[in-house]
This record gives sequence, structure tokens and C-alpha cells, in this order.
Amino acid sequence: TWILDVGCGEGFPARQFTAQMGARKVVGVDISKEMIAKAERTAKEQGIVIPDQQCFLVGSANKLTETLHNNFHRVGVLPGAELYQFGCFDMSVAIFLFNY
Repeated sequence: TWILDVGCGEGFPARQFTAQMGARKVVGVDISKEMIAKAERTAKEQGIVIPDQQCFLVGSANKLTETLHNNFHRVGVLPGAELYQFGCFDMSVAIFLFNY
């Protein structure tokens, strides 16, 4: 299962998706560099393999395709209109998107 977490914040849902649901890959996107740094740090502290199991990207929810394309080497898929048009993610969530 591949999950896209838009507005991932400090990565709590991403860690839960990996630990509780056995997600193969979680890609978190947040506009805050500080939150992304905290998400990566906490995931590593908990033994999550970055970027194999999770990767966190600084980017805007308004520019998801651009963010994914610019970071395809971290996401783990090659860029291409077909890929993102049909989706490489099995699920997307926006749990913390509107908190701020």
C-alpha cells in the first residue's frame, strides 16, 4: 500500500500507517521545513527506513504534482503524466492540512 499524506506535519499519521497498517511506502508533504525535519528525525529514531518506507517532502498542497515530480528520486517512482494521472498511491489523506 502506498499512501500520500498531504499536510503531514510532524509525521504522526505516517508513522501509524507504517506501524499499524503495514504501509509499504508513505510519502508526506508539508509546507513547513521544520515539520518535515521533525518528521524525518522522529521516523529515523523509531527505526523507520528513510526513504524506503517513508519520505517527507517540503511542498504545497496546491502543487502536489510539481513536488512529486521534483522529488521522484525520493518518492521512488519515475515522473510522468500517466503515472500521476492514474495514481501511484492507493490512498491519500489530509489529516492535518487545515489545522493552521
